[in-house]
Order: sequence, then C-alpha cells, then structure tokens
Amino acid sequence: MTFTVKSKKNVFIFPAGSEIGLEIGKALSYSTFFHLIGGGSVADHGSYAFKDHVGGLPFIDDEKLLPALQALIEARRIDFIFPAHDAAVTLFCRWGQEGLLGGARVVASPYETCKVARSK
Repeated sequence: MTFTVKSKKNVFIFPAGSEIGLEIGKALSYSTFFHLIGGGSVADHGSYAFKDHVGGLPFIDDEKLLPALQALIEARRIDFIFPAHDAAVTLFCRWGQEGLLGGARVVASPYETCKVARSK
C-alpha cells in the first residue's frame, strides 16, 4: 500500500488582528492541512497570535495594497485568502473575480453577493 504525502496549503488571513481574523486563525490552527499566514497594516494582536505574520501591509484603501498582495501571493505561494473585515471581503472578492490575485482563491461568497450584503 502506498501513501501520498500532501503538502499544506498556504492560507493568508487579512487583517489577522481583527476579531474575525483571530477566530479564523483559531479555527484552522490545529489543522494539518493548512499553513496559516497572518497579515496586517498595523501592529496588533495578530502579530502575536500568528507564528507566521506579515506586517506593515498597506491599508485597505491604499492603492499600493493590490501590488503588495500580488507580490505576497507569489512569494509565499498563497493558495487561499480569508478576508477578515467587511471592506476586505468586497475588495478581495472583486480582485479575485477580475483574476488579479494569481492562483489564490478568496474564501467568501461571489463578489455580487458580498456587495449586496455590504450595502446593509
């Protein structure tokens, strides 16, 4: 009998220090299938809660965020992105729909659904 060892998927959570980000991190932290990478724009609890954390990223409304995120996806081979803030959800879903996030998949509803939910 042959067993295949599967590599872990790299999961990026942004912003990792938000309550949602911390909860996602906690929920996935014991999985043997994922390597968690937290990210944020400011120094907060995310940098302590995630063993692997990327700080100093541009803010959600900064035009430099997309190029920074694209570089991070390529450099760290990010497979999945969990947006952990309402504004990040709609923005990342739009970028994902437009094919701007390389091979990374945004873990959320389709962009149109997020946009409608955001207009609450």
